[in-house]
Amino acid sequence: MAYTAHANEGGMPRKIVVLGSTGSIGTQTLDVARRHPDKLEVIALAANSSVDAVLAQAHEFRVRNIAFGNAELVRDARLASAHGGVKVGFGPEAVAALASIEEADVVVNALVGAAGLRASYETLAAGKVLALANKESLVVGGDLIMPMAAKVDAARRAAGVAPATGPAGALMPIDSEHGAIYQCLLGERAEEVSCLWVTASGGPFRGRTRDELRDMTAAQALKHPTWNMGAKITIDSSTLMNKGLEVIEAHHLFDMPYDRIKVVVQPQSAIHSMVEYSDGSVKAHLGTTDMRIPIQFALSYPDRWDAPVEPLDFTQLGKLEFYPVDEDTFRCFKLAKYAGNTGGTLPCVMNAANEVAVAAFLRNACGYLDIDGCVGAIMEAHEAGQGGGLQKVESLDQLAEIDAEADSLLDAVAPTLPTVPGIGRATAAQIAAEVGDVTRFRDAKALVAYAGLDPTRRQSGGFDPDRNRISKRGSAHLRRSLYIAAQASLRADCEFRDFYDRLRGRGYSHRYAVCAVARKMLCVCWALMRSGEEYSRDRHRARGKAPEGASPVDAG
Repeated sequence: MAYTAHANEGGMPRKIVVLGSTGSIGTQTLDVARRHPDKLEVIALAANSSVDAVLAQAHEFRVRNIAFGNAELVRDARLASAHGGVKVGFGPEAVAALASIEEADVVVNALVGAAGLRASYETLAAGKVLALANKESLVVGGDLIMPMAAKVDAARRAAGVAPATGPAGALMPIDSEHGAIYQCLLGERAEEVSCLWVTASGGPFRGRTRDELRDMTAAQALKHPTWNMGAKITIDSSTLMNKGLEVIEAHHLFDMPYDRIKVVVQPQSAIHSMVEYSDGSVKAHLGTTDMRIPIQFALSYPDRWDAPVEPLDFTQLGKLEFYPVDEDTFRCFKLAKYAGNTGGTLPCVMNAANEVAVAAFLRNACGYLDIDGCVGAIMEAHEAGQGGGLQKVESLDQLAEIDAEADSLLDAVAPTLPTVPGIGRATAAQIAAEVGDVTRFRDAKALVAYAGLDPTRRQSGGFDPDRNRISKRGSAHLRRSLYIAAQASLRADCEFRDFYDRLRGRGYSHRYAVCAVARKMLCVCWALMRSGEEYSRDRHRARGKAPEGASPVDAG
């Protein structure tokens, strides 16, 4: 594999390509470039759809090559006559092609999602240095990417441009945790490393129970206590899926067995990660919670440039706290670790399912706990042999097929449930996972009881529709999924909405009526899962009257 020496290895600025230039990492990369115009030259930019932002960036940095992942923008009038001779490409292929521009020295891959994998592949195939912020490149394609990085490292050493000791620098992680580990390993011998400690902030819901997480909204999940990141990664941070993904990345980046990668919650986010050595000593990397620090190191390695932010003030730090990860509450973390340990195509499936579930949650199409339910259901289906089953990772095309197949598995797990008003694909997978074999329930009433949606009468004082409660026995996950789906159905013109309106018109409370809708909906789900039919308003009319002597007031 050929290697093109960095321009600044001869004293000239490094020429960088920024993929995902309008996102959090991309904009901070450009900020680093502003601070070091003598050391960095931006030569190409890519984003998905942010036309005005990319054009402004191209104008500022005098960039001649830009690309958009959204191919439909080819008809956008703003790009029809891009000023200054700017070359514009459209579609994922055009974005990936920027990675192999001949004059490029470093490609910053800050693309979100599985689309970033091909860009990482093309970067290393072209012998360029990859500054990597895209998690999917290693989570999904680590078995492909790391051998390529090793070849570029070998070429760099053969060309005499790599440091005499330490990593050759073909793949530089743009991540506070992995960047920290990378630096803690400099000058150390691999055989003396005992384990890696990946730190986690704990996200916005640290210390919460699963019961407390049921009602969490996207707005609440997006309020990260220490880091300012994009929506997808912020949600992943709240579920701790992000930390599970980082464990998989660390395994590939540092060739470390999973049982020697540990995670600890460090709420202050002052310690970005640690390395423990065989003699019991520990190196910890501390710094200001600002992504410009790891970004700059990835671009400057093996040199260190002047700090892009104010350094950490230890006199103001106060305290450092450490807590174990609550894997029972944050099940996405456990699912990601399991996928990594299992290997093969399971991480790809896990990642694809998580993308779908998070997207559904962000548009209020499923509940917060439906995320791990959806991911778990799709992983189980893949391991059971659906969609081709578990395979060894062999090519990009194979991973693309698996990614697409994982998406279709959502429909295979519960093919007809998404036809019910209020039930999206992620919620359908969660319901199907909780129900399991529907034939074990002799009738819909048995399934309702399993969900704890069956009413129970308070024996004193007679019936009061605003005081009586559902039983809350059985599966709380199923009950909550149905409650959220019932709420969603109220926004549609459907029989569930009609049923809700009839109950409200008779004086029943909102929570009463929603829980009654949830019961009716679960009865419909029972019928569809047994028959394989799609929902029909006429066939599955949600008729019914309020139960005598009981009131489903509380879905909790």
